[in-house]
Amino acid sequence: MPILASLLTGLALGLVLAAAGAYYVWRVWRPRREVFEGRRILAGMRWRELSNLVMDALGPSGFEPEPAEARAERGSHTDPVMLRDGKPWLIVCKQGLDHRVTAQAVEEVHRSLRLQQAAGAVVVTPGHVERRARDVTPAIELADGEELWRLLDPLLPASVHDEVTRRARAVAVQQSAFVLAAAAAVAFSATWALHRFTAADPAASNASAAASSAASRSGTAPAAAPAVQAPVSTLDEAGQRSELAQRMSELPGVDRALWSTPSTLQIFVTDPELATDEAICELVRHYELIRASRLQLEPPPGVERPVRFKQCSVF
Repeated sequence: MPILASLLTGLALGLVLAAAGAYYVWRVWRPRREVFEGRRILAGMRWRELSNLVMDALGPSGFEPEPAEARAERGSHTDPVMLRDGKPWLIVCKQGLDHRVTAQAVEEVHRSLRLQQAAGAVVVTPGHVERRARDVTPAIELADGEELWRLLDPLLPASVHDEVTRRARAVAVQQSAFVLAAAAAVAFSATWALHRFTAADPAASNASAAASSAASRSGTAPAAAPAVQAPVSTLDEAGQRSELAQRMSELPGVDRALWSTPSTLQIFVTDPELATDEAICELVRHYELIRASRLQLEPPPGVERPVRFKQCSVF
């Protein structure tokens, strides 16, 4: 495959990979990163700040603030309480981005409901709630990670949203640079591989020979013609003449070859760009007894070129 075709193929592959990677980073990965950055901000809040946000967010779900007298009686060092259908519910906040709410932790909260005479509890964490913990009891509602961020997001000030967007965008830019570098590496590797491995294909070699012949007509040096892999013949002279004519007829760019005289091989060329002098002589030199024979090169039909005579080796 010519280097230009290999380059265009590799470039097209690189552009496709870069476009797909950029789409994933900005349309799929960045929203997830924004949720992660939001969870980091929630994890960095004080326990009381997070509790107040959670209580404000639970208002539309049927929860009501606890009366001030009851709150003062309990003190400020206990879990907040809200009323649902007139019954107290505990609001339990577990801080930490890496915090995991286990089934055992939910069972402990469930036991504390009896001590505080509460009907249920809401347990939230910026971290993660294990699957088994959600099956402990329906009296305890759980919210973690992305679910907690979606619950509190409408209550956060614009400055927090701006900070979340800024952090996510900065990381997305870094990831985009990595994607572009990877796409460029793939494009370069594909170009190199296509050019290297297709060069070993005979059809590709012939195409290269044609390009080299065209370059020679424009004044540039031609590339080497493809070598004909054949051992030195051990036949007698008559056998070598017969075999050379047969093999010459099979050479790309040659219609047929025959001996017009015992010392002249007549070669009917159909494509001089494929049947170059180098390729013809490379084949002739494998026949030691007749390698100094004269070659009569007939031009392609319809081409106004004189007949050429050539001798690949001297006696």
